[in-house]
Amino acid sequence: MKKLFLAIIAMGFTLTASAQFKGRIEVYKLDGLTIHSYKSAEAMADLTFIIEGKDGLVILEQQSFLESIKDFNNYLATLNKPVVKVIANYHTGGLADWDASKVVMVEGMPEFEKGAVYSGMFGFFSQIFDGAMDLRPHGEVATVAFNSTHNWAGIDFKFLHGAKSDFPAASINIANKVYYMHFAPVFAHMTGDQINSAAAIDATIEELSNAKASGCVLFIGSHGKPGRIDAVNFQLQYLGKMKEIFNSTRRKDEFVKKMTESFIGILGIDGLNAVADKLYQ
Repeated sequence: MKKLFLAIIAMGFTLTASAQFKGRIEVYKLDGLTIHSYKSAEAMADLTFIIEGKDGLVILEQQSFLESIKDFNNYLATLNKPVVKVIANYHTGGLADWDASKVVMVEGMPEFEKGAVYSGMFGFFSQIFDGAMDLRPHGEVATVAFNSTHNWAGIDFKFLHGAKSDFPAASINIANKVYYMHFAPVFAHMTGDQINSAAAIDATIEELSNAKASGCVLFIGSHGKPGRIDAVNFQLQYLGKMKEIFNSTRRKDEFVKKMTESFIGILGIDGLNAVADKLYQ
């Protein structure tokens, strides 16, 4: 029998089912749509989202690990609705078994996926995970333009430019209620994947400011736990302090010390050290 844990949050209810599936599943019910969040139990702990409308489902960021794909598909089957679209955005693994006519990417990502940076990343994953990921090539997929809105399963998806310092993929405003970014805003130190240069500080501030201005109530990402506007506000404050300290500090160890003193008790010191390595290289 499923173990169900119920927590009340501002925009609705979160229902977590943990006994039947290997991955962590959370369900966010909002007016007119439901967001199912699946967090992989694999090493990278990537999140995949199912956006459920009245008559259909949209998948956002397919799982890549083979065991997680099976587990995710088992959960997907319990929803008893057709998948009308699969959005492959920052993450493009695990798509080979989907009918390519159902898959969509934002303009520019198919070319970037074939380029040296993304191909090199997939090659690295292939080596370190030794066949555990589905990195097979997929068929040619349709693309959507930036700043365009598309209605799938009765829900509007607006494709916006993501952070300029990241891959050329999209942030997605879902029904003016849910804002998807590559990295969800969380109460923790940022990582070297997010802040990989001084310019990335400004780029991430710009992206978080766009998220805040959207009026959405739930903020999600393929990395990090879904959160609310307070997490967005925290990261804006955090990045403002990071920029101030970086601009006035010449040594990496001093930067880390000042940041940890400014944000006592938050998690992710390894991520902060990775950021320092990038900023002071």
